[in-house]
Amino acid sequence: TKPWINEADTQDANDKIQEFQKWLQEQEAAQTKKELTEEPAFTGMDILSKWESVQKMIKKVDGKKKPKVVPKNETDSAAAAGDKAAAGDEAAAAAAAEEGKSEEEGYRSESAADAE
Repeated sequence: TKPWINEADTQDANDKIQEFQKWLQEQEAAQTKKELTEEPAFTGMDILSKWESVQKMIKKVDGKKKPKVVPKNETDSAAAAGDKAAAGDEAAAAAAAEEGKSEEEGYRSESAADAE
């Protein structure tokens, strides 16, 4: 479930695994043809050395890091962030001014009621 690993990389690893399986089956077939007193067709060390190359390929594919997403142009993103901050400051100032107006209107209406 690593979408950044391409199909060619996974296919190489699968090919290595299939190659190992084929080799092992051939070795097992050769061993069944031998007498119990004869030298073995393969040893555990043979298997281990073949498997290490397969394991190396798997680790190479599995260890592929997710690419970092870099903005196309950092100056554009910095300017956009600055614009957002400025827009946020303007909105805050407008909200504060509006709040001030409504408080001022409240005082005026109280003053008018007192004058009557």
